[in-house]
Amino acid sequence: MRINIKANVKGYKGNDLVEPADPARGVKKEKKLTVRDILNQVINGIFITQQGRPATLSAEAKGRIYQLSTKLWNAKKNISLSVEEVAFIKKRAGEVSNITPLVYGRVVDLLEQNDGKTEETDNKKS
Repeated sequence: MRINIKANVKGYKGNDLVEPADPARGVKKEKKLTVRDILNQVINGIFITQQGRPATLSAEAKGRIYQLSTKLWNAKKNISLSVEEVAFIKKRAGEVSNITPLVYGRVVDLLEQNDGKTEETDNKKS
């Protein structure tokens, strides 16, 4: 699967999602979030256990995260992901606690190649 990592991520109403300025983190001005940004958040996100502590990752998981992160940041415009990489990213998206439901939904739509639009229902009586 090929994904354009430079595309902007859209909010519920179709507006570009924006990361606010945060001088403490080195973000000097607000920035539109790209597919690369949200995939990076998912891949490198933190999974919090029921005890409220970060989960321990296996060496295998850390290696996969490193390989995917490197592949993501070395890509110029498009990234090709294998079926296994897509499955791993989707699993991480469901586990990590530092992403919002909107970002989770956009990641899943992207990986399942949906456009993020759902069928509208009309609740009016005929």
